[in-house]
Amino acid sequence: MRLTLLAVILLLLLPGFQSHSQTVSDTLNQAKKMRAEGKIHQAYSLLKETYRHHPDDLNVAWLTAQTAFWANRIVESKRIYEKAVKANPNNLYLKLDYAKMLVNSGNYKRGEDLLSQYIVYDPKSKDAYSLLDEINLARSPYLKLSVGYTSDDQIMQTLSTRLEMGFYFSSLFSLHYNLQAPVFIRNGKTSNALLMQVGNTTFISNASLKIGMDLGIVKFPFSSTSSLTGNVSLDKIFIRHLEMEVSAQRNPYFSTLSSIDTMVIQNHFTGSIGWNKVNSWNGKAAIEAFTYPSDHNLTISANGWIFAPPVKFSVFQIRFGYSYNYSDAKKNHYVAERSLPEIISSYNSNTSIAGVYNPYFTPENQQVHSFLLSFNGHPLKWMDFRLNASAGLYATTNAPYLYLDKNASDSIVLKTGFAQTRFYPVTVELQILMKLSERFRLQADYTFRSTYFYTSNYAGLGLNIHFGNGKKR
Repeated sequence: MRLTLLAVILLLLLPGFQSHSQTVSDTLNQAKKMRAEGKIHQAYSLLKETYRHHPDDLNVAWLTAQTAFWANRIVESKRIYEKAVKANPNNLYLKLDYAKMLVNSGNYKRGEDLLSQYIVYDPKSKDAYSLLDEINLARSPYLKLSVGYTSDDQIMQTLSTRLEMGFYFSSLFSLHYNLQAPVFIRNGKTSNALLMQVGNTTFISNASLKIGMDLGIVKFPFSSTSSLTGNVSLDKIFIRHLEMEVSAQRNPYFSTLSSIDTMVIQNHFTGSIGWNKVNSWNGKAAIEAFTYPSDHNLTISANGWIFAPPVKFSVFQIRFGYSYNYSDAKKNHYVAERSLPEIISSYNSNTSIAGVYNPYFTPENQQVHSFLLSFNGHPLKWMDFRLNASAGLYATTNAPYLYLDKNASDSIVLKTGFAQTRFYPVTVELQILMKLSERFRLQADYTFRSTYFYTSNYAGLGLNIHFGNGKKR
């Protein structure tokens, strides 16, 4: 009789149990579908409510923790992961997944602990050792040495050397130092500048916020003039692929012939928002402002770009995109190369009056629509290359020109006019990365750039040295 009664009770409860299991399963599948469609926050809201009712269900907890991380709810993600790991101490795949989240959010100490537990179970795991190498690389001191040579049609050549050192102490305290000593060559004569900076990078993982700060000094090529330099940047990830950045920089300007003979400081302010999804659409929009304390001038730029999802074949990847840039200046600095008396004495109405930008370039209602190409490859185990190119599809600017005129007192004066002009900007960047060993990496760069202002070629070579010890396999 008792057995019969027990059987009846089980039969009554079983449909409810099956209904509960089916409901949870349906919810998880719906959340996965939402995530695949990019609806991260909606998926997280659905899972959060399900987790509240089923906190001991491992599948619910695991997917909720993952999705919370993608939705940039780092604190909540860690809380759920930690509770799940404590309740399931022998689930090493859960620990590996949690370790990935920790490493991606800069929590190296806890991530390393979980990975060390995992490799006891799977001593040949490529994923675990790759994450351990990433931790080691991020925390190890490094030294970067680079040299480069630039030639442009102003005519000026620049030999640049740079040394950078970095030391990681914690996610809040990561020091770096850099020293630059560019040498400028004009008409066979040389002059050099010296830049020194020290800075710190802070990463607040719970807020997905990176803060960079630098302070330094620059000695200009002429006389013994010097000035302070510096920058502050805030980089915030709001959801898994949405990133916003604001920055303010104070740096020397060395891009024109005349800027080498004077002291030009450029204050650069930037605000940008970008969508960075590796295998999907990528894009970024930015507003930039440049101010010049020496003459209180202002130039502005509004720009953006977008890339289509990559096309992959073998070890190569190619992407196509589009970019737009608008720039303008409050005051134009296009001036005559010679003095007014010299111009008048040799004036020829059939010849234009030669001019230069002094002391810095100032765009005038400049607009550029460009086609973008990105081509990356991994042809050898120890080599990667990246080729980026842009070509102006339609670019116009109000080009300045100089002419002679008379003022109200009938004196000859020099005036500036503007004419809308089409031009064809092109940029090609090639980078080859070679992994010589776990500690040594070599980088070769070449850049060709043709703008309305000038055409230049750059070639450079850099050596990156990390002093950490890789994990033994």
